[in-house]
Amino acid sequence: MKQWILPNLSLDLSHLWTHPGGPRLTGEEGALSQRVWKAFRHRSVTEEIGFFDLPETTPEAAPKEWAVTAHRLRSSFDGAIIVGIGGSYLGPQTLLESLRVATDQEDFPILWVTQPDPERIHILQRLALEKRYALVVISKSGNTTETLSAFFNLSQSVNAQGYLIITDPEKGALREMARREGWSTFSVPPDVGGRFSVLTSVGLFPAELAKISSQRILTGARRMREAILNSTPDECPAFWLALSHFRWDTEFRRNIHYLMPYRQTLKSLAEWHTQLFAESLGKIDRTGKAVGFTPVAALGPSDQHSILQMLRQGPRDKMVGFIDTPVKASTVVGMPSFSPGEAAYLTKTTFEQLNHLACRSTELSLQNGGMPTYRLALEGLSPEALGSAFFFFETVCALAGELYDVDAFGQPGVEEGKRLLKEALI
Repeated sequence: MKQWILPNLSLDLSHLWTHPGGPRLTGEEGALSQRVWKAFRHRSVTEEIGFFDLPETTPEAAPKEWAVTAHRLRSSFDGAIIVGIGGSYLGPQTLLESLRVATDQEDFPILWVTQPDPERIHILQRLALEKRYALVVISKSGNTTETLSAFFNLSQSVNAQGYLIITDPEKGALREMARREGWSTFSVPPDVGGRFSVLTSVGLFPAELAKISSQRILTGARRMREAILNSTPDECPAFWLALSHFRWDTEFRRNIHYLMPYRQTLKSLAEWHTQLFAESLGKIDRTGKAVGFTPVAALGPSDQHSILQMLRQGPRDKMVGFIDTPVKASTVVGMPSFSPGEAAYLTKTTFEQLNHLACRSTELSLQNGGMPTYRLALEGLSPEALGSAFFFFETVCALAGELYDVDAFGQPGVEEGKRLLKEALI
């Protein structure tokens, strides 16, 4: 039974490995895990990639610096506009949607620009003229066309004292402008790619801006890292989830992999997961073969009312992961202002229980229909839990890259699109 209790979450892969139409243990998993883990750690300890060691290498002073700067902006401005796209948006947005309290959203609104949509830009420009907004601009490369265009436009309405730039420490147009103009900045470590950057200032400064403790997020990531390092490679949960994705995709043609959290505030986590795995694994391997499963974000219970029929009886090319949040029950449905009739059984339940039971019921229904499923359960919505989840999925993705024999940290397909756009604009 492939089940683990990990820091702030639990993982159940047992159905993937007992499914009658799925993979079986071959006896070679131990040697494979050793090879995969050795290749991954070699890239990490030689500083080719940096995400895995972030919980240990982030300077102790960094959370305080993020908090002090966030306090300065909150004290001087009425709200903030954050400009970023892809990895510069999905991770921090997950933290804010999952952990920010409603009263703070009203007191200090944080608005996002995630694409150069003219209507959205116009609305935010008008808001920035009516009130004092800080402007946070996030781009790992410092050259993202969409981000720069939104920044240039909004800068016409925002006081430069409210600029905060998060980018590469040395290179890129943003770094050059910030150095020349004397703007406040935070750096993204050069060995941490954009989609792996949520545990850097990319995600942790916006968290502090929303009064979410970056130190607690890093603590959750650190505990997960320790749990992974303390497990043997052949019992490492991150390896087994990576292997599950790989074998169901390559051997059983289940190449569409859904991730479905049962919490509205975790929708962005599924979207972040989609970018992480799509951009990391969807590549040409070293033999010239196109590889990688297709990750898809869904949201329960709402999406089960639109796609469950297809998942239950449609083409056998999918697997589904569930994110459950069996948190302490608190919000009772209650008695309506009219007679509930035969639906009276609902009045004593809580919305937390309803989501939890909907998750388990849907999972069981899909299993009964032959769908391979797995489940990750967060012990609660806390900074530690999100830090653990981010770090766990990043490690799974990196190990999957070794299994697929691709460089999980490059993005040649994306870079060509960026180049063609720039050439078209010049």
